[in-house]
Amino acid sequence: GAVVVQGSRQITRGFGKENGLSIYAPVIVKYRDEKTDASTKLEDYLR
Repeated sequence: GAVVVQGSRQITRGFGKENGLSIYAPVIVKYRDEKTDASTKLEDYLR
């Protein structure tokens, strides 16, 4: 799996570019490893 956060990309053509619009785009920050899994488990316990 991957660690994904919300992000955006500028539209580079047409109406979107002319008006400075962006669209939602998921951003992969990193791929999960043992350390990420341990942090996730700790966060679950604290909730």
